[in-house]
Amino acid sequence: MFTLRPCEAGCGRPAISGSDLCAVHIADRNRAVSHVMTLIRQGNTAENINASGLDFEEEDFSGCSFSGCTFKKAKFTSCTFTKTFMRMVFFDSVDFTNCKFRGCDMRYISFAGSRFLNVVFKEMREKGYENGKQKDRIWECELENCNFTGAMISDCAFNDASLKYSRFINADFSHSVFNNCDVKMALFIESRLEGLTFKTSNENQAVYELID
Repeated sequence: MFTLRPCEAGCGRPAISGSDLCAVHIADRNRAVSHVMTLIRQGNTAENINASGLDFEEEDFSGCSFSGCTFKKAKFTSCTFTKTFMRMVFFDSVDFTNCKFRGCDMRYISFAGSRFLNVVFKEMREKGYENGKQKDRIWECELENCNFTGAMISDCAFNDASLKYSRFINADFSHSVFNNCDVKMALFIESRLEGLTFKTSNENQAVYELID
């Protein structure tokens, strides 16, 4: 798990990794983003990184591995996540706009209170060969045991994704779709499901309301 250091400005917020200040008091946010991206790209492995409050635009996180990181109140705009691996990463109160997650393995992730606008989660297929015959390799989009409590999800698509045991409690959906997804034991309690569809998805044992 990440270790947080307090901002030297004395505001009580955690300092950004590689800095003594938080995102509010840091002088050059673009430089802070560049430094964090350098840390992430070193060996494509990011551990115990704090990037809370930073803005990431048109960044490519493909092939990267994240563990024990926090991006609380950050913004991701037109970013790409392809075959990205994540465990115990915190995206609480984050804004995701026009982002794509393809073939990612993201489990035990917190998206609590986050906003998703025009975001796509989908599997990825790569052409390959097996025994001299062409055979596509499929990278499934794994979002199991994730926390979407209080999230606002608008104009988004979850395609061929596994969301088993994930929580969408008090989430707000608008014009979004789960295409061929597995939402077994997913919790949608007290969620607003306006315009949400589950096309050919496995809703077996998904929970929509509490039973006394």
